Amino acid sequence: MEYGNFNNYDKKGKNINIKTLLQTQNENILIILINTINDKELLQEWINSDKRANRLIYEIDVFRLLQYDIKIPYEITKDDKFPIFLFNTIINQSESLIDIRSYLFKFENDNYELYTKLLLELNKYYRKIIESYNSEQDLFIDYIKYLNGNNYSEDNYLFSKEINDYLNNADSKDGIISFLRKETSLKISEVIIDLLFKDNIYNVKLNIMEILRYTKDVKQKLINDDNLNFYKTILSIDSMNNSEKIILYNKLKNKNISAMLYDDIRVLKDFSYRSIKDSLTNIVGNEQLKNTILSDKYGIDIYELNGEKFYMLVKSMNPITEKSNILETNQKNYSIERGCYSLIGSDNIDVYNKRFVYGFVNGFIPENIISVFETDCFSRESDEPILNEDYGTTAVNRLMTPNQIVNGLDSNKKTRYSEIQIAGKINPDFIVSFDEINELAVSESKRLNIPIVVINTKKYENNKKRSNPFNNENLQYIDFSGSRESNLRRSR
Repeated sequence: MEYGNFNNYDKKGKNINIKTLLQTQNENILIILINTINDKELLQEWINSDKRANRLIYEIDVFRLLQYDIKIPYEITKDDKFPIFLFNTIINQSESLIDIRSYLFKFENDNYELYTKLLLELNKYYRKIIESYNSEQDLFIDYIKYLNGNNYSEDNYLFSKEINDYLNNADSKDGIISFLRKETSLKISEVIIDLLFKDNIYNVKLNIMEILRYTKDVKQKLINDDNLNFYKTILSIDSMNNSEKIILYNKLKNKNISAMLYDDIRVLKDFSYRSIKDSLTNIVGNEQLKNTILSDKYGIDIYELNGEKFYMLVKSMNPITEKSNILETNQKNYSIERGCYSLIGSDNIDVYNKRFVYGFVNGFIPENIISVFETDCFSRESDEPILNEDYGTTAVNRLMTPNQIVNGLDSNKKTRYSEIQIAGKINPDFIVSFDEINELAVSESKRLNIPIVVINTKKYENNKKRSNPFNNENLQYIDFSGSRESNLRRSR
């Protein structure tokens, strides 16, 4: 068969296999095929097995491969000119710093050597933008060139589609100048925050707001005042003039600001997570809560809560049917496997599903907490990195007191159960029953040799609500651009 006529191929890749690609001698057709095939596995197989890929990588649509999450072999990435080529490809296809950093992040785990080289290029790009600021006209040099009718860079970040649409339809030069000055100010804020914190401005502000709110709520000096005042300055960076922003950046550029932020967050997380552990009520073994009549009747220890104050870590799930499903957790466990739990208490006994609930105390290790949210954060099971939309959740990792976690309420005033993600499996310490004990709970209690705790729901009003329910839109990290980023920019 002669592999020289593109019409012989199915563009969707349905009739193309790896043998077809490897035997295609006409490289022009091969490039067209690689740029057209939608089969990710086939694309990955080709780039792994065709030696021509080392050379053709500079001619095919590499950005499309990134969008398909194709892993680029080390043999290709070790070429000295590849990092710059790849970075320029990303820059030329991206209008948002959020997208640029997210595409770079794809290489952090798979090819750290390439990742560090890409970060160097990113920092050069950012510094070039800052250095292009003209303080006299309060505009980027490329914006000045545009206004003067001269050739300008047409950088996708500086001249996004939205900006070009405005410029093409604006009928007032004064209006255009005002618009471009506003864009200059927003972009200088974005670039400086990204340079200092290694994350986009919206995520940084979310984390800072958590720090400031939580340190105020717990009324303890956990973070030094200089850091707190600095964070307040960052929150108001858009209100600073551009020269002040650049002075701030130059003052801090040689300091590891991102490490400072995440060290402070870690201090607060440790305090918050330990407070969750410390808040758990010791029910098992408390003779005052034990119902001896029911215990004798069923032949197992049964405890009752009849209006007493309590906190309890629980998980709604199907009964554990095999001993092998329980993992002894007597040490820190950071495995990929994770579970979603809820903190309930005397103010709120809502759980995801009351059909079958386990309670946990002894096996729960605070250091194994992945994230905390006061309502359902709609996490999904996956082993992908947290920034990947398929992993867990984009919900902000909240810093909260046990009372705040228990009394969560979403903006629709519907979801009342919290979600605490914990790495690994935990041995249950008891079974939770609401109002009555069923045969399944009794058999599971005997099989696992753990007691039952009965919550008398009529003794708990269960009607407390937070005065300010969380806004789901405002408490979500953002890792790819889109309408949400546009809306957030407009509100700045």
